[in-house]
Amino acid sequence: EHIYRKKATTSLGFMSEIARQDQALVDWLESASDEFKPGHKIIPDTGDAGPKQLFAHFLSLQYRQAQITLLRASLAFPEKSFSAEIKKHGTNLPNSSRMLQYQNICVEAARTIITETAEFADRGLHCILLTATQPFLAAVTLALHTLKKPHKRMGRSDGELVRTATDFVADYYHQIGQHEEFIKGVLELSQRMNQVLSGERHSVEQGRRTSSMELPEANPMHSDQLSLTPFYATEMEPIAFDPNEHFHDPFQDMPFDQFWAIMDGGFTTIEGDEYDLS
Repeated sequence: EHIYRKKATTSLGFMSEIARQDQALVDWLESASDEFKPGHKIIPDTGDAGPKQLFAHFLSLQYRQAQITLLRASLAFPEKSFSAEIKKHGTNLPNSSRMLQYQNICVEAARTIITETAEFADRGLHCILLTATQPFLAAVTLALHTLKKPHKRMGRSDGELVRTATDFVADYYHQIGQHEEFIKGVLELSQRMNQVLSGERHSVEQGRRTSSMELPEANPMHSDQLSLTPFYATEMEPIAFDPNEHFHDPFQDMPFDQFWAIMDGGFTTIEGDEYDLS
């Protein structure tokens, strides 16, 4: 977070610091032992997962979360202007070719988080360290990417991943007593995506949601297991969007520094610190 808090006088300084931290993540991954390394098979095909598998899964979620958090500028900024800014500073950046793939790295991290979370939940593998934070972040990341590019072939499969993640997150938050309106908002994310991808202009009928990842009942305050009961979403207003129509992001061609200047301070400012990318 210090990248998004301290002042960067130039876009080169901003991107260089992101690249430096990204390389630190890469170095950590290369130095990690195989049994705990993200990307390696964590869940055994047979038998129960032990503490090592649970810890490896926890590390994997933390690693993917760090990737999305660090590289989120690639999702927030217009893709064309972000890529153009990288190419402009190419010779002065440590790994510009990798930086051009930052958005793809974020998307793959989100897919991995949701897939691993679903696999662990389906096997009944739960731990108090495993919360809804990473699946929720992954769902938002995939939804943002898909809504920016609704015509991509992976759109529908990503939509299913978002639905899987939001069901899990809603069940989790419902069990621990989160406010009902917040849970409805979580579920609305996948419903809105479904409307966009299917081109529906009317409200989707809402039935009772039965989560495929329902967890065993337990006292969340005194156990490392949580009971995630199914939750259902209420009817939502329709949105007018046709995926068959040509979609153009109005911000796509906006210069990097101009887009930064008009962005809400919540993205660039924490406790009064702001960037000046002049």
